[in-house]
Amino acid sequence: MVELENPEAAYGQTIDPSPMTANALLQCQFPAWYERYAQLAPPSVVIPLEERAVEALRAASSETSRPGDGASCFDCAAAAAALAARLPHLCAQIDAAIARLGGAVAPKLNWSSPTDASGGPAGLRCGDAAAVLRLLLASSRVAYDLELVSTLQGGGGRGAGGAGSGPSPPAPRLVLRRWEEFSPAREFRVFVSGHRPVAVCQRDPQRFHPELQDALLQRRLRDAVCAFHERHFASGFSRGHYALDVHVGPCGAVRLIDVNPIAESDSPVANSSANSQQQQQQQQQQQQHEGQQDQQEPQAEQHAAAAAAAAGAAARAPSPAGASGWEGVPLLVVDAPSAGLTPPPDALRAEAVMGELIRLMREGSDGGSGDESD
Repeated sequence: MVELENPEAAYGQTIDPSPMTANALLQCQFPAWYERYAQLAPPSVVIPLEERAVEALRAASSETSRPGDGASCFDCAAAAAALAARLPHLCAQIDAAIARLGGAVAPKLNWSSPTDASGGPAGLRCGDAAAVLRLLLASSRVAYDLELVSTLQGGGGRGAGGAGSGPSPPAPRLVLRRWEEFSPAREFRVFVSGHRPVAVCQRDPQRFHPELQDALLQRRLRDAVCAFHERHFASGFSRGHYALDVHVGPCGAVRLIDVNPIAESDSPVANSSANSQQQQQQQQQQQQHEGQQDQQEPQAEQHAAAAAAAAGAAARAPSPAGASGWEGVPLLVVDAPSAGLTPPPDALRAEAVMGELIRLMREGSDGGSGDESD
């Protein structure tokens, strides 16, 4: 998780341990980009969360056990029912939005979706306010978003009309996106540095998809994603360093899922373990498989070094003139079943490469590209 280095001076200060600033968070939150790019993403309704609703969510969330702590569906349902009784107006807004969006939605807050409480993206499908509240209460990611909004609100409040420059402090928002069936094999994360894509990887690099092993398909997917970025983001987005989550349909049509500020957690592998306790558990499990992993790690490290070098070359290369100019942009996919390792070697490879990309982007930000004023 990203924590503010100095909450009293959030605006213009870097986020530790990543190069992300508060402005990066503000410019990549859903309400900041959705209106401009709405035609590229699933239709959504953004509901402002009143202070009373935020406090009720925080209080109920703190009293509700997370799924990893042994919470039952009954526990979450009972807590959600009690919360609904306290917030009838919010529930009415949620149900009206769901009806408007076709009967099913996927909820999120300013930045995060409650995937940690849903068992994965497919579990985000909600058909009524009760289902939405159950996910919000059970999610550590949602609780963190609420805390992050509060921290940013206390960071000086420099808006357009104030003494300083930069976006106004954020307000907590509940986002309801129309439910659309996305194939996990066609979901990708695009890392952008200096307004140009420098790498593409599976959004969930712990899953092996046989259909992604075809080299021609990989090139087509890479070119479709890069062309999408070139058309819609290359010259118009406010930041030069960020990550896009997209879905590529069977016919090559690209849908925008999310815009992410660059941070250490932008490694999809890091996102799959939302907190340090989960990461420690993964490390312990990984150590138990050292005998198996010792045979595979050298090859994974070699792949990581090669892909990182390719990503670095892409980051420093001249701007592409077309699809042919994207040959240097690596597309990273899990190229073998995981063999039961947690995380699998290919995920480790992707994590190493994404870490290298973030380092390169940090250097680009520190180098003063002149296009971002944080």
